[in-house]
Amino acid sequence: MRLRALAALTLLTLVAPACDGPTAGEVSIDLVTPNSSDGAILFKVRTPSSKDLGELTAACSGCQAFSYRVSESELYGVVTGPLTSGPIARLAVSDLGVSSAYVVTILEISGLDHRLRSDVGYELRLSR
Repeated sequence: MRLRALAALTLLTLVAPACDGPTAGEVSIDLVTPNSSDGAILFKVRTPSSKDLGELTAACSGCQAFSYRVSESELYGVVTGPLTSGPIARLAVSDLGVSSAYVVTILEISGLDHRLRSDVGYELRLSR
């Protein structure tokens, strides 16, 4: 009887961490840019309906972030200010463990002079 109880306790100990579910947190949205004078970027973030997107906040000095939520799993974001390569925003997500489930797409980019730029050489990356 003791051996059976010990085996059940061991199995429960191994399985319990896997049952915890998703861990919510924040991901960083990092910009890769060929320029040093970007003024604004418009992007879309989407994820499967089983995941949720939360608040978007600016992560760069002198920047501001704005967002429009289309649904719990899709939002449009704008970051304005002097943008350079590196973190530009932080996004609250419902599951940090599946970062590949979050897709960021650049829609428009402008310089500090407010003129639209080609998105060639630009990239947005998500990191923890």
